[in-house]
Amino acid sequence: DRHRHDGDRVPDDVTLSFTLPDCSITRDRGTFELTGSIHITDPSATDFGIRVVFTDLQHKVTSASGAFVLSRLNGARQALRSGVGFSLIDSTTADRESSERGAAQLAKAWALSFVADDGQTVTQDRHLPSGDLSVEGSTTWTRNDVSHSFTVSTPTPLHHDATCNTRPTFTSGELTVVKTGPDGTVTIHVVFNACGVEPTVTVERTAV
Repeated sequence: DRHRHDGDRVPDDVTLSFTLPDCSITRDRGTFELTGSIHITDPSATDFGIRVVFTDLQHKVTSASGAFVLSRLNGARQALRSGVGFSLIDSTTADRESSERGAAQLAKAWALSFVADDGQTVTQDRHLPSGDLSVEGSTTWTRNDVSHSFTVSTPTPLHHDATCNTRPTFTSGELTVVKTGPDGTVTIHVVFNACGVEPTVTVERTAV
């Protein structure tokens, strides 16, 4: 559990493990159980950063009658910030199950990054400087044989203008949103044109 000298107070490497019977509480109304592990690391020796990996982190509530609800988390989340940009990652899968509603799953795969323009600096106590924002990712919700997905991409990074005082502050770039479900697919294209100017939006629908 050593700390680097980057000032973010994130440990180099620490694992929190939860096991039974220690992580179990029983009351008149039922039992709460926590199992699995959380692994925390510092992904940078010089910049602010934290990476958290979940391995079968599960909490389960069981009533006195035997009915239960559980949620199990696997995957990683990470945040990293330097003077010239930042990035966020969420690659986690949450499995949920209950005695009444059966099983379901929420899967995420997201990556967001921001790169400041030349001469601009990203700091904790100032507004976001001008720069390019890129988003790539998806969220999928599945219950039984029914699945819904939501996907976002930026074929062209969105350029944020810090001098723009009227929304939208994106002066260029393209955002694509795709929603897919049992009824078909809806694709939305959003093209940003200038400071304070409403973007151009087109919608495409494809039925099953």
